[in-house]
Amino acid sequence: MSETRWLVRGKIIYNILVNWEELKAYFNIAKIQGCQDVRYKARMLWEMLSDGTNYLYFVFASPLVTEFERLNALFQSTNCKPSHLCHELEIHCTSLTRRVYDENGFPVPLEKVDFGAKFISESERILANEKEQLQKLQDRCQEMMFTLVQQVKMRLPRSRELYDGLKKLSPSVVLTHTNRPPYTDLPFLHLQGQAAEACENQYRRILYHPWIEEGIFDGKIPDDPEVFWSKIKSYESEGSKPYSDLACFALSCLTTPVSNVFVEPIFSHANAIKTKTGSSSWRNEKTGSWRNEKTGSCRNEKAGSWRNEKTGSCRNEKAGSCRNEKAGSWRNEKAGSWRNEKAGSWRNEKAGSWRNEKAGSWRNEKTGSCRNEKAGSWRNEKAGSWRNEKAGSWGNEKAGSWRNEKAGSWGITLAFMRIVQYARCLASIYTEYKYLRDSQCPPDPA
Repeated sequence: MSETRWLVRGKIIYNILVNWEELKAYFNIAKIQGCQDVRYKARMLWEMLSDGTNYLYFVFASPLVTEFERLNALFQSTNCKPSHLCHELEIHCTSLTRRVYDENGFPVPLEKVDFGAKFISESERILANEKEQLQKLQDRCQEMMFTLVQQVKMRLPRSRELYDGLKKLSPSVVLTHTNRPPYTDLPFLHLQGQAAEACENQYRRILYHPWIEEGIFDGKIPDDPEVFWSKIKSYESEGSKPYSDLACFALSCLTTPVSNVFVEPIFSHANAIKTKTGSSSWRNEKTGSWRNEKTGSCRNEKAGSWRNEKTGSCRNEKAGSCRNEKAGSWRNEKAGSWRNEKAGSWRNEKAGSWRNEKAGSWRNEKTGSCRNEKAGSWRNEKAGSWRNEKAGSWGNEKAGSWRNEKAGSWGITLAFMRIVQYARCLASIYTEYKYLRDSQCPPDPA
């Protein structure tokens, strides 16, 4: 029939027709407010959409392309009967022919050509006062239909009776008691080979077999000839297959190709291999390695490693390590460590330590210690101590003491001061008690 792209063109033409005025208004704004490199293209498209002749061409082509799309999609199907496909193609050819030819095969006058109801109404509205331009438009549309009829006729099957004969192998025809075709009317009898007599005898007996009662059909005989004859071929009775010869003959007839739907994917796969995308990749099954030069990626399945040269990343699944050369980072999942060379930071999750070389800071979560070399400060959270070498100060939170060597000051926390006050009070009480004990006299009430 036609190229696969035709399955998309009809939808595009329809969408353009539906949004014709919207597209026209959009490009009208774009040719005024758009940037300099867009204005020219927008103006050209706006002029095309403003031309009524172009609109009529779209109105005329839309139903034609849609019908070809429907027929093309029917030929792209895999389970359609060959006789039905030929019948649809003949109907389409006859319908298209009657629009421009009479019953005797002669072209009809221009005023009697079936251009479509919408095309006629729109052309009267747009080109009512331009008879000469309308006639030129109709002439071109008529020439297009002449070409379509010629192309469709070229694709009509020459042996239509062979495809019609395939209908005689359908279950509804083979198992009917009325108007059942004789064995000599079956198609492709040359495919029987040496089993001609066996096929003829089986064709007589298959009509009287109670297939509804057989378990291979589950109480319902299928309508699909391929499914039906496949079941008949696998049917066994007392260790033998009584209808296998007839079933093999029928399946051989049904393999007759009608369209190229099964061949096209093979060409697509072959083109994918032959292109630069396909030829740029290779694989070595012995070493388990493969490479794609276009994407810059390679992999070794046995070693469990892979690398992407464009992104600069690599990974070794067995060792649990990965690295990104562009970002300057790497990670080892088994050791629980990672490093970023650009940021100058690293971390070891198992040891609970991390370090930032640029900031000059490090920390160990297990020991609770941290240090900043640039600021000259460090801290130990477990011991509760800290120190700042630049400021010359240090402290111990647990002991409640601090000292600043540069300022020459030191201090203790409020809690520690209270302890000192209590100690002084106890000391004064003890001194007075000792004095009373030694003097053996009552103290002065004042």
